[in-house]
Amino acid sequence: MIHSSLSVSIPTFLLAAVSLGLVRPTEEIDFSPRFAEGQSLTIEQSFSMDGVLDDLSVVLDGAEVVGGGVDVEMEVDMSMEYGEEIVAVRDGEIAQVLLTVEDQTGSFNGFFDAMGESDSIDEPIETSLVGHTFEITVDEEGETEVDDVTEGDVAPADEDEMLGLTHRNHFESFLPTEALDVGAEFDLAEPWLDEAREMMDSEMLGDLAEMEPEALDFIEALTESMFGGTELEATGTIRELEDGIATIDYDVSGFMSIDDLVSLIASAMPPEIGGEIPPGVEAVLEASFEMEGTGTYDVALGLMVGLELKGEYQVLFSGNADVQGSSGEAEATFSGAFSSTASITAE
Repeated sequence: MIHSSLSVSIPTFLLAAVSLGLVRPTEEIDFSPRFAEGQSLTIEQSFSMDGVLDDLSVVLDGAEVVGGGVDVEMEVDMSMEYGEEIVAVRDGEIAQVLLTVEDQTGSFNGFFDAMGESDSIDEPIETSLVGHTFEITVDEEGETEVDDVTEGDVAPADEDEMLGLTHRNHFESFLPTEALDVGAEFDLAEPWLDEAREMMDSEMLGDLAEMEPEALDFIEALTESMFGGTELEATGTIRELEDGIATIDYDVSGFMSIDDLVSLIASAMPPEIGGEIPPGVEAVLEASFEMEGTGTYDVALGLMVGLELKGEYQVLFSGNADVQGSSGEAEATFSGAFSSTASITAE
């Protein structure tokens, strides 16, 4: 009798609560990026990363020849600001945009101390793109053309740096590809890996036709080895929708292993040099990372307006050789942390 009464009362209460506005019915959120002709956007990004050599060991015929007492540290900081004026939109996506690099600064700091020798480096990371405006046009097949349309007497922009310019500066890869409710989880690993593969194509690597055959073989082998040994887990979860802003939580981890490092290096060398690497020499490179973060999506604007990420990484190199009666082993571990923030403001 009590159970029957509850089964009737609960749905009745929920219906009444919804009608009174006490409980809001779930509503799918459309995360499709939306752009408009004449729209002006300001995009700001910053990135920092540090690293330290945790361990280094070299053993030759059972005796350690390099061990403790080696100190290697590094730190990278970068920040940038872009201005965009959307000129044309096709099927909801940018077909042409004017991108102005308002500011871009960076620095690399490093320190080395080992076996009585020490050195340091403090260098700026400079670019020729600051102060330039670029017209980025995307045709119906998705091919992109970038032209420097800067007015005035300015030094030309570096063509290699221009290869990295894109109309996709709005963190679309962090958004779900379909409408979702609050609380829903979506996968990011597969689209991220697809995007990484695209970055390895000929457009990102320049004109491959001008490369030597050995370089082409190395790029192909490296790409196959990297993706073949990569494991990635990446999910986003719609945490809440408040005042028209959807908050997304991210949880990411990845692992990559290249267990044929010696053969990869040999493929990049001229045959007369690569063939001199004797059998019995092996090396493995492993890298792993964990990252978490938060994104904020403006439902009315149709854009991700904020993104904060932070994480940790570790790189392990190990190698061994058994050649002409002599054996050796080497192992090094390098680790650190990284963080990134970004924002988009519409004018």
